[in-house]
Amino acid sequence: MCGESGTATTEDHILTMPHSPSPYQGALTREEVRRAIHFEHPPRVPLALMHLLTEGLRERDNASKFQVFTQTPEELGLTEELRRKARSLTTLMGQYPEDVILADISMPRFWKAPNDDPDSRWAIRGQRRPVDRASLDGGWGILPDYSRLDEFLDQLPNPDRPDLVRQTENARRSHPDQYIVTYFWTSVFERVRSLRGMTAAMMDFYDHPTELHRLLKGLVHLYKRWIERMADAGSDGVLYGDDLGSQHGPLFDPQQYREFIKPYHAEIVDCIHSNGMDAWMHSCGDVTLLLDDFIEIGVDVLHPVQAVAMDRQRVAEAYGDKLCFLMGLDVQRLLPFGSPQDIAEGAHAILDGVARPEGGLMLGAGNAITPEVTLDRIRAFWSSAWHAVRARPLGGSRSDRKSELCASGREHEYGSAE
Repeated sequence: MCGESGTATTEDHILTMPHSPSPYQGALTREEVRRAIHFEHPPRVPLALMHLLTEGLRERDNASKFQVFTQTPEELGLTEELRRKARSLTTLMGQYPEDVILADISMPRFWKAPNDDPDSRWAIRGQRRPVDRASLDGGWGILPDYSRLDEFLDQLPNPDRPDLVRQTENARRSHPDQYIVTYFWTSVFERVRSLRGMTAAMMDFYDHPTELHRLLKGLVHLYKRWIERMADAGSDGVLYGDDLGSQHGPLFDPQQYREFIKPYHAEIVDCIHSNGMDAWMHSCGDVTLLLDDFIEIGVDVLHPVQAVAMDRQRVAEAYGDKLCFLMGLDVQRLLPFGSPQDIAEGAHAILDGVARPEGGLMLGAGNAITPEVTLDRIRAFWSSAWHAVRARPLGGSRSDRKSELCASGREHEYGSAE
């Protein structure tokens, strides 16, 4: 999920649910969501990040309000079939709303700057965009070496642009009583990777430790101002992203994380807390070996506890009373390939295995839902998750709840995929 581009990569394609002008029916209040995060016995498990969709699955008319499109539907290769699907999903999202409003900052682009602020981009003044990105090793060639580090740090994007937190401001006006989390996906290691390329970012631990620390200090100084702006706009939480895991463990030795990355994550979390907000962290892959570190620096919510990569039950047993998990339904295997019944059972399995009366769990998508996922599978996920969290008391067993629903003639709510 973490990524960004001057044209279109995953971050550009991730779009959030449009902000309705009226409160969501039956949604938890911001205080009730906080109770789930802080183990204070919420009324039920909140739904959050359930509507993460790639660009091809969102209606352009809605998405363009957020100014996140960087290519036209034709350039993206959107077919009429995908456009119809996007219209259906927009309607479906209104039927199964979330408890947490997700707002994006107006993230600076790599190469394209606003007309009224030509230096508000990541690229250094006068730097030209590479013709062949394939040779840049997963980055954008902004800092192929550190010879221009001083220039880069002197020209960081303007954190005080009025439009930076416009989504958050609009969301707070529209939803005064709901929990809002404002996000920026690419933070510390992922930002270095995007500026330098993956190989250079990994080798910096060994070859350029001094320059790496200088770069990260400058970036975190910028992020702290963003966080202050998010708080002023009315956000309840900040979600920062840093993909640190592979399918089988961290991308690098945990000691390297503790020396080079963790201090800057800690600064981000401290700034979030000092501004009265909750710290949400997204990190793809298997980050089990880093969970103690996340807890030590004060992370409040972790997403997604990746299904295929991590042993969720073991993680929940070891850390479920110390860290709130926003557990995402598996988007690698279950959502693309499972039957609607499989998907409904997957949503219930998270609640059965992890939910506890005191809280510490939210339910959503494990990552962006991609265009190949069929409409009936998406509907099965949203419907079963929406009904499951409302129909069952926290900590209640699935079999007990089924008996209650059957007795009241509402057995269709148990694990159904409408």
